[in-house]
Amino acid sequence: MSRLKNNRHRYDDALTRIDDREFERLLADFYRRQGWQVEHIGTGGTGRRFDGGVDLVLRRDDEVVLVQCKHWNVKQVPHNPVHELLGIMVNRGATGAILVTSGEFTRAAIDAATRNGHVRLINGHDLRDMLGELPEPAAPIGASRSRYRAANSRQEHGRSTRRPREVLIIKLVTAAIGLAIVFVAYFFLIAVTSKAGRDFQKSVTQPRPAVTRPAAMQKPSQSANRPSSTARTPVPVTVIRTLTPEESEAQRQRAAESLEIIKQTTPEWGERRD
Repeated sequence: MSRLKNNRHRYDDALTRIDDREFERLLADFYRRQGWQVEHIGTGGTGRRFDGGVDLVLRRDDEVVLVQCKHWNVKQVPHNPVHELLGIMVNRGATGAILVTSGEFTRAAIDAATRNGHVRLINGHDLRDMLGELPEPAAPIGASRSRYRAANSRQEHGRSTRRPREVLIIKLVTAAIGLAIVFVAYFFLIAVTSKAGRDFQKSVTQPRPAVTRPAAMQKPSQSANRPSSTARTPVPVTVIRTLTPEESEAQRQRAAESLEIIKQTTPEWGERRD
């Protein structure tokens, strides 16, 4: 609420000095006088702590109009209540909706209501013209002014006007939602990390497929060149071929010619023979 804009004009009259429940009852009585059948379902009519976004339900002929009351005297009502009331109206099948404040609306709220066309806005100025002059509250003036100053102080300093029990419930619900989000994120992280670990272990333990290289790129295996300790070295086999008669005669002639050449070139050959 601390980000809300302040009202440009602050009223100090009987309407500002009544409490929220009396504010609802005042509007319920006004619409009854206008011929509407009024169902007061807000906190002022039922005594409940939550109104569900609707304080009055107006019925006349085929019309069903939802009314939300904002007794805001310090801060302007933003566009969020306009959208909320529009959503409730659609869900309930109502024909229209009215958002009433004792103060002012922001420019964004006015634009949202104008754009949608189903939510009517009644600000503090129009509301006072509609209700006319009001008598002072029956409670002592000092007590009424004290409540008025306390409510305005809470709005002025951005503090919620909700009751302590309502604030506690909201805090508990918010904490529960936050805790649920943390648990979901934690288990999701565990699942992701476990899957990543299993994938990594699988990639390590599984044998890698052999890569077939071209014959030109393959290196000769050392074990192929190294003789095996168990394998025996094959013994070469000499094949003796029998010479034909012509080959034998040619071989004898070559031997004789070689011997003659040795005799002629070696003088010692004759002396050794003698």
